[in-house]
Amino acid sequence: MTSIKSIIADPEFLVVRKQLAARILEVLGLLVRDGTTSNNHILQQLGIVDDTKAKLVKMEDDTKARLANVEGVKGIQSSTIRVLMKELEESMAKIALMEEENRNLMAKLSSIEDERKEIEAKYDTMESEIDHLLLIAGLRPSQYLDLDSRLEALGDELLALRAYRE
Repeated sequence: MTSIKSIIADPEFLVVRKQLAARILEVLGLLVRDGTTSNNHILQQLGIVDDTKAKLVKMEDDTKARLANVEGVKGIQSSTIRVLMKELEESMAKIALMEEENRNLMAKLSSIEDERKEIEAKYDTMESEIDHLLLIAGLRPSQYLDLDSRLEALGDELLALRAYRE
């Protein structure tokens, strides 16, 4: 079974249609240049002038209808714009408050961070001093995993020393 493809509707013939249209326009251009016919005559024969006039009238009617619609929408838009501007101002005020709150929180965070660094420095100093005391007591700090175990060992050593003295 075979099928017949229309050169006008089938997408496969798009290139052919474009080539034909280009050639037709070229021939029509030659006829106009020769003076055999005029552009207006060609447009009238193709019905383009009447179609164009009808399209222009429709466009004019559409434009008038849109203008009338725009006038009605303008009032609605004006009130909408006022509402949106008020909401924007309220939002901007909220943002300003949030920014101030954020600055305050950042200052607190900075203060806490400074305090944390200070505590860490004290902890490091304590750890060094405890390690030094362990060495004085004859113990090796490296054999203890954390500060608590070092303190416990140092306490045991002090208790043993106290018991020895008594």
